[in-house]
Amino acid sequence: PQQGDDFDRLLVELEALQLIPNQIVHCWSVRETPITEYSLWLEEGQNKGFYSLLYLAQALGRINFTDDCQLTVISNNMWEIASEGYLAPEKATLWGAINVIPLEYPNINCRSIDIVLPCVTWQTAKLIEKLLKELQNDSEEREIVYRGNYRWVRSFESVPLETPTTLPLKQGGVYLITGGMGGIGLSLAEYLAKTVQAKLILIGRSNFPARGEWEEWLLTHHEEDVTCRKIQKIQAMEALGAEVLAMAVDVANEEQMHKAIANSLTHFGAIHGVIHSAGVPAGGIIQHKTRAMVEEIFAPKIKGTLVLDRVLQDIRLDWMVLCSSLNSVKSAFGQVDYCAANAFLDAFAHYKSNQGTNTIAINWDGWQEVGMAAQAVSPKDDSSIVNFPKKNSFEGGLQKTIQKWLLPREGVDVFSRILGYGLTQ
Repeated sequence: PQQGDDFDRLLVELEALQLIPNQIVHCWSVRETPITEYSLWLEEGQNKGFYSLLYLAQALGRINFTDDCQLTVISNNMWEIASEGYLAPEKATLWGAINVIPLEYPNINCRSIDIVLPCVTWQTAKLIEKLLKELQNDSEEREIVYRGNYRWVRSFESVPLETPTTLPLKQGGVYLITGGMGGIGLSLAEYLAKTVQAKLILIGRSNFPARGEWEEWLLTHHEEDVTCRKIQKIQAMEALGAEVLAMAVDVANEEQMHKAIANSLTHFGAIHGVIHSAGVPAGGIIQHKTRAMVEEIFAPKIKGTLVLDRVLQDIRLDWMVLCSSLNSVKSAFGQVDYCAANAFLDAFAHYKSNQGTNTIAINWDGWQEVGMAAQAVSPKDDSSIVNFPKKNSFEGGLQKTIQKWLLPREGVDVFSRILGYGLTQ
């Protein structure tokens, strides 16, 4: 499953035998025993899951396969319906492929069927009978879960979140924010500074000048310089009564994160809450995706989350917020790895909440003025982000989409309502 060339050989051979399938059933994500090692979540779990689907789609693309095809992905314990015993959040990345493959290969229809393995033989036979009927069903439903005698399908309804009367925030509490030097991270940090005069640990991957160099930096750089604006935002927070510790750390590097946590505890003595907002923008069609490209997207969101969980395992947090994306629910063309990484965050929030850690995944839409989406549309000083052409056929539609995104003040209002409401996702 981890070898793209093997899929190519398989399909070339099937093509020669005139046996190219119009229905494919993927069962590599059904396991009798859970994977408990995080390192295997990133290796075996992804090789038999996300990467195997990525390579299968690429192999079908290389033989110019255009016939209609149904791809059904069967997994176990990916979704939580009741008390299933365990959740397997590493399997949630499957949803990236299931969601995006049909957008990029319109002849391939994908669906997910999640099960719990029965304990007795007669229940197994009954489940297999249901699955065989499901495979013969042309239903357009894409997220199907079987639990006992019941068949579940995911749907959504609108629920208003009122302004909370109390918030799980401590006056002068210590809060760590990964991606803390990015636009959304700084907006949430500013909210904590205003609300509870928090002690803030801002972690970003890019180099940032030491505090003793700030005044010189401000004097020798243009006021629109990205670093100047970040320094000024931190100074404004401190003027509100906050204390800020800023560090350049790769959240996916466990050694660096151990040092950062030790430094933070020495400096502030405690950590009460965590906002994990680190991420990098994705883009590019499945057919041209390499493993290295995917791992760059997975690193901050998946590996970074697992590193955070390990380095904070001895600290009893009041809460942890994982900044996921609406992309994991309703994905877009060219976003297969980004959708997968955010689907993992959603599943991990449920996994940790079941273990007693108050963990919340927020499926953010785009933010105006700040954040990766805003930078991708109109970057200023960050040459690593690709800009869209200023004049093109979709500019008008793009601008209408941007106008629907959250303003920063709306984003922090949403954050406070969610934090006070107690939902996991």
